[in-house]
This record gives sequence, structure tokens and C-alpha cells, in this order.
Amino acid sequence: MMTLTALLLAAAAALGLARATRLPAVPFLLASGLALGSLWPALHGQVDDLLLLGLTVLMFAAGIELNPNRVGRHWKPAFEVGLVQFAVLGLAGWALARFFGIPAQAALYVGMATAASSTLVVVRLLALRGELAQPTARLVLGVLLLQDLLVILMIPILARSEQGLPAMAGGLLGVLALTALAFVCQRQVFPRLILARQSEDEGLVMAVMAILFAFLGLAWWLGLPLVAGAFLAGFALSEFPVSSVVRGQLGSLWDFFGALFFTALGAVVQVPDLQVLLAAGALAGMVLVLTPLLVALVAERAGLSARGSVEAGLLLAQTSEFSLVLGLHGLGAGILDPLTFSIVVLVTALTMLLTPLLTLPQVTRKLMYLHPSRRRRCHASVCRRPDQPLPSQDHVVVLGCGETGGLLLEHLDPETTLAIDQDPSVVADLCERGFQCVRGDGVDRALLERVGACRARVVVSTMARVGDNLKIIRSVAPVPVLVRVFDTAHARRLEEEGGIPILHSEAAASEFLARIQQALPALAGSGLTSENGSPPRNPREAS
Repeated sequence: MMTLTALLLAAAAALGLARATRLPAVPFLLASGLALGSLWPALHGQVDDLLLLGLTVLMFAAGIELNPNRVGRHWKPAFEVGLVQFAVLGLAGWALARFFGIPAQAALYVGMATAASSTLVVVRLLALRGELAQPTARLVLGVLLLQDLLVILMIPILARSEQGLPAMAGGLLGVLALTALAFVCQRQVFPRLILARQSEDEGLVMAVMAILFAFLGLAWWLGLPLVAGAFLAGFALSEFPVSSVVRGQLGSLWDFFGALFFTALGAVVQVPDLQVLLAAGALAGMVLVLTPLLVALVAERAGLSARGSVEAGLLLAQTSEFSLVLGLHGLGAGILDPLTFSIVVLVTALTMLLTPLLTLPQVTRKLMYLHPSRRRRCHASVCRRPDQPLPSQDHVVVLGCGETGGLLLEHLDPETTLAIDQDPSVVADLCERGFQCVRGDGVDRALLERVGACRARVVVSTMARVGDNLKIIRSVAPVPVLVRVFDTAHARRLEEEGGIPILHSEAAASEFLARIQQALPALAGSGLTSENGSPPRNPREAS
């Protein structure tokens, strides 16, 4: 009882600090547990059961966040990005661990721990910002799902590596069989079972617990780690709206056991010496630098915009809760010594702590100005035909010309339309298609004044962040601003500020135009429609 009380007090203090600083709670929980373990050394041998219980709940929660339907049509680039990141970072992590004198087998665990990104950190960050429906978020979710499944497949292989190839193959087949069962249940069985009991609180909780323990029992029967069964049980319940119902009932329970787990984990970590700190710093630096570079390069080659690729790389630049799973497994198997395990924990804590700071819009904007791969395609900040000046009044300004904005421009008159985008590849492509465009940040008030946005007939924004759109509305008032949004709460907030929200997830250009016409009929003569009132099929029809 004293152990549990001490852990709860330490967790409460850590959660208070995390809320005050608005940073991820995991590093604070680990630090609080480390301090508690230093003051109470006897605690090290008293938290094993809490670690197992907390880890099981944590993996269950991570699985529920990964609904494959969220990925949409971004599976191909997600597969390419996830596979390259997993392989390259795993190899680089292994090599760096060997450089610091870690034995080869232990270095394999360290390399695997650096190869995957955190599902819980990334999903919660995207949900907090209201960006889960954005193309970049869909690609990132696909990457997370692929990497988590790869780790799940690798755990039994590592666990049975000393038993020979037949044992390793048996473990791999067991995981594949359990994964296939989870896929079938996720699509065909559990939606009916859970939704039929959503009005019965006790019945719903009992059904969810039964599913969790059934998968845990199957994992035990197949000789697999229990965390694999917990994750796949969560994945089997990830279908919408099942995941929302389960999350609403058990979310507070997950937070409670998650806080206990990370605090107990910090309590069993040894106080690091200088060599451990140097190794952890080097590995964390590798993850923070190499991940954005790799992801941005592969994602852009796979068809994502340069800005979206940079954002995806920054979102994925941390290690995973599965890193801790691997570390605990290696520690329990005697492959990792306590100091090497401390390295894994420190890398996870540091990279998770820095993720919200790395993914700030200001960081993305600065990196976009340094983006090297497309400079030769767009030397100037303004692209236009030599004989055509930029429109300065009574024109249409489109902010954000990526996936949806680029399709929208196909239906607008190039003579009376001006596009603004920060992505050099998007600007270069629009120039080649004959559109007048400016490379820059659509939130920049000076840029909006320069292009005459305050004298425009209408401003259309497909930019993702609500805060950015609020700034745009205030900068160009009283010009009407049409904003694509994905959430009703964001729509209400924009409407209160005078914007015209168009609530449509991944709207096609023609449907987007139809909604614009419904929202603002006075735009009929602005070049947004053809003579018969329907959206034009190409720019020439608009003129």
C-alpha cells in the first residue's frame, strides 16, 4: 500500500507540472519516478506487477487509436515512409549503440527501440490541434500503424532468437494469426457487439474487458508476449464509432494506469552517469535529426507536398512506447543491463518532450524557407506571366494550394485569381499551369496587404490550423473569407469571428465550389462559376 501511495503522489506531482507547462506528461512522470526511486531504493523490486499491468493497458489504448480507415488512400506513401524510417533508423541506432560499446545483441534492442514513433504522443497531439482529418495526419497514422505492427512481429523473433529458426518462425506465425483475427473482429464482429451495448455502461465495460482478456489469453496460449495480445485487442476495437464509445467509457482508466506505469518505470531506472547521458543524447539527436530528413525526402517523392512532408517528419521525430516495451523485455531476458535500459528510457523521454516544440508552425515555416530540393524550380517569390500584372482588387485569393486548393484552382479564372502557398513545389507547379501565384506564408499580414487581399472579392483558405485562419479573417476584414474546416467546433469558432466555414472533409473541388456558392451567392460574377451557373471544368471555361 505504501508503494502505491508513493507512486500516486509522484504521478500527481508530475501531471501537475505537465499541465502547467502544456508539455507531454510522459517525461515528467519518468523524472518523478526516477526521483522517487533515488530516494527509496527498495522500491525497485516492488513495482513489477504494476509495470506489467500498466504496460498492458497502455498497449491496449495505443491499439484503439489506430483505425486503418483513418489512413484513407494514403496507404502507399505511408508504407514507403514507414518502412524506410524503420529500417534506416533501426540500423543507425544499432551502429551508434555499438559505437558506445554496447554488445551486439543489446545494440539490436536499442536499434529497434529507435526505429518506431509514438502512437499515443502523435495521435493526442493531432487530436488536440484538430488535424486528424488532414492528409499529412492520415499519412502519419498509416506510418504509425505499420511500425507498430512491425515491432509486434519483431518481439517474438527477438524473444526466441536463442531457440533457433523453427521457434522464431513459430512466434512469427502466431503473431500473424492473432493479427488476422484482430482484423476480422475489427471489421465484422466487434462493431455489432459493442454498439449493441453502448447504452449499458456496465455491460459495455464488461464486454471490452472480456475482449482484452480473450486476446491476452490467446497470446499466452501461442507463447507470445502479452503486450502483443493487448495491442491487437485494442486494434480490434479501433473501428469508428466503436473506438469513440470505448474511449469515452475507459479513457480515464487508461490515463490512471498509464500514469502509474510511467512513474513506476522511472522508479526502476538507475541514475545515469556521464557515459549514459552522452549515449542517450547522441541517440536522441539522431532520432530528432534523421527522422525529419528521411520522412520528408521519402514522403515528397511519394507525392506529398513539401510542406506536408516536413510536417510529417517533425511529427514522427520521437521514439515510441514500444521502445519501452522492448527495453523491458530485454531487461527481463538479461540481454540489457540496467544502464543500457536507462539509455532507452532517456531517449524516449527526451524525444517525446521535444515533439510539441518541434511541431510548432513556426518551425515548419523556417524549415520551408530552407527547403533545398525545389529551389531550382522556383527562384522568385512571385510567379506570373511577363505581360500580366498581379491582380490587386476585386480578385479571388486562394491560400493554401495543396491537395484541395490545387483542385479548386482548376475551376477558377486565372486572370482574376491569385494563389499563395509556402510550398515551393506547389508554387512551381502552379506557375507551369499558368496561374499567378506568390510563394509565402498566408498568415503573414504584410504579404496579404502586398497582394491586395483587403481589396479582394473573396479569400478562400484551405489552410489546416484554426489559429491561422482566425488571423487571416482579422487581417482582411471585411472581405469575406471562406474556410475549409473538418470539425463543427472549429466551424462555430470561425463563424463567430466573421468567417464562412465550409465543413467538408477532403472536399472535392466541384463540391467545395458548390458550397461556396451556397454560402455566398454574390460571388456569381467573380469567376467562380461559368455562364450557366455551374462550376467550370477548366480555367479556360472560367474566362
